[in-house]
Amino acid sequence: MLAITAGSFRFAARLEEAAPKTIAALRGLLPLRSHLVQARWSGESAWVPMGFDLELELGPENANSYPAAGELLLYPGGLSEVEILFPYGATCFASKMGQLAGNHFATIEEGREEEILSRALKTAELQVFRRRLSGFDFQRILSRFAQGFEAETSDLLAASELLGQFGELPGLSKLLQRLGVEEESPGVAASALEFALEGLHLSRRLNKDLEARAGRSRYRSAEPDA
Repeated sequence: MLAITAGSFRFAARLEEAAPKTIAALRGLLPLRSHLVQARWSGESAWVPMGFDLELELGPENANSYPAAGELLLYPGGLSEVEILFPYGATCFASKMGQLAGNHFATIEEGREEEILSRALKTAELQVFRRRLSGFDFQRILSRFAQGFEAETSDLLAASELLGQFGELPGLSKLLQRLGVEEESPGVAASALEFALEGLHLSRRLNKDLEARAGRSRYRSAEPDA
């Protein structure tokens, strides 16, 4: 069994016999301590970024692009960086390069219910938001929402389209620096901005309307008169 802790939540996952090489590679990385980040391209899922430089020497093994909630995937790198995908709902594993397939190496057995997984991952994301962006001045962003501005995100929305909704956004470069992002490509900037929007929602400074079937989220002011 694999023990997983996300914030105050604990899970037990069964290792999959169909992925022995992937499990062996993963054992060499344990204990693993990292951050869960809401996926931008994969639907109702979070991911653990592990970088482009990690060499696991793995190919496809028990690979899957449509994991159910609690079916953990390890992507060994290639079109995107090495990562662990942590689905909590409807998921199609993808990156900005297109659809991916990850090695299904473990399945959560205790605490697998979608509501529990979703709540755990949101709690973990809020903790990361508070730790990385505590004290950051979001006033310029929040003031635009207070004036009636709304922002829409979706799995199919291009990074340039998300950034285009905000136009010139003062403070974005400082936001990237606080998140430890060195590359200011549209994709990276959009991911950082979306992380900030979700953190502001989870900390109750923005409201969020979710259209789960369409994979769209709309962020709006939390102020009553906006």
